Amino acid sequence: MIEKQATQVTPGKRRYARAAVEGYIGEIAAGNLVLSGVVDNVSHAGLRMSGLPAGFSVARSHYVAVVSGYDKKIKIIVRPRWFNAEDSDHMAVGFKIIDAPWEWMMLVSTEIPDYTN
Repeated sequence: MIEKQATQVTPGKRRYARAAVEGYIGEIAAGNLVLSGVVDNVSHAGLRMSGLPAGFSVARSHYVAVVSGYDKKIKIIVRPRWFNAEDSDHMAVGFKIIDAPWEWMMLVSTEIPDYTN
């Protein structure tokens, strides 16, 4: 089994701690398209994805996302909260989690071992 480790817990103004993660991808259903990106960090209430196509629309109120990695696939409902251009072809998006199964909470609890809220 591959050892998973949170590389950094981000305290500060966030309500929930964020942990940088490696080895996870996210797929977002956007109409008839499925867009892929890299999951950079996670918390109980949100996640950051980078590498999404620059044309990704953050205008919709929610999206279905599947986070995959280390033989796990977790389907969650997310809402875009912010976005930044990475370059002319890609963007990073911060998502708030609207609905997630208990598997998400278990995943985040193992990725953020110092989580105390």
